Amino acid sequence: MIINYNYKLKLNRDKLIDFLTSQGLQYDDNIDTCLVIKENNDIIACACKKDNVFKMIAVSCHYQSLDYVAKLVSELIAIAHKQGIFHYFIFTKMIYEQHFTNLGFALLVSYKDIGLFEMGHPTFIEYYSNILIKPNGPRGAIVMNCNPFTLGHRYLIEEALKQVDQLIIFIVQEDQSFFSFRERFKLVEEGVKDLENVSVIASGPYIISQVTFPTYFLKSLDDLAEYYTSIDIKLFKEIMERMSITKRFVGSEPHDLLTNYYNEQLKKYLGDDLIVIGRKSLDETIISASLVRKYYDNNDFIKIKPLVNENTYNFLLRKKATTSE
Repeated sequence: MIINYNYKLKLNRDKLIDFLTSQGLQYDDNIDTCLVIKENNDIIACACKKDNVFKMIAVSCHYQSLDYVAKLVSELIAIAHKQGIFHYFIFTKMIYEQHFTNLGFALLVSYKDIGLFEMGHPTFIEYYSNILIKPNGPRGAIVMNCNPFTLGHRYLIEEALKQVDQLIIFIVQEDQSFFSFRERFKLVEEGVKDLENVSVIASGPYIISQVTFPTYFLKSLDDLAEYYTSIDIKLFKEIMERMSITKRFVGSEPHDLLTNYYNEQLKKYLGDDLIVIGRKSLDETIISASLVRKYYDNNDFIKIKPLVNENTYNFLLRKKATTSE
């Protein structure tokens, strides 16, 4: 019988962690649902989800023939349907590939023994096929969070434009940042509207998202970072081919360990197609969104002003006034 497991209880969570460890998986507490199958009060199978991402799916080796994976995933799908979710992703071991393809999932990308599968619409192919891009010459891309948009971001964009005829800016769509996706997207649109041949696009669920790279939002360089970065980058290579992108640009990262590791992995996969641009500085201090957020928290708008354009500055003033009421 499938049990909707109360993983928030320490005793239950410890049992779940022990079972996952025995199956070679790492526990991730970023979940909203956990289903288990037990025998003699021991967990013999489990499957969890967070929104539309299914994960931590495992079955004890002694019960592999009982198709518990299909039963657990089917139950997760039923729960997701009740929540109005009809597009799902599974990040799991490749030994379960046949189980998922039988259920209608398609393999997006794999790295070593881990695979990312999806089911529902729009699919990966549909999402990027529907993006209309002008058929110009050499095309580059930047993936940005812009939390918020700064003169450092603007500098990176201008430098990248010197090397390509058209630049696509993918704005990270996950709402896991200090400022919302809608706010960040609008700030970038306003910040580049005077530049020709620049397209600002929502990244979708396939670029630095809770699906492909949840570690990014936790900012932890853990054992899964290699898997997540590789999955995310391999998917981006597919996007580059589909959208005829020849270069990806990133800013240099001297401080953040995870971002620096990600850039190193990008270089490994993209080679000369990755261009690293030195960050813009002001008085020997790198202009960064994190620095702007620090000054914002301290109400130090005098220090913010030289780091952002007028539109971002006015947005921050309005936002502070609204949240302070």
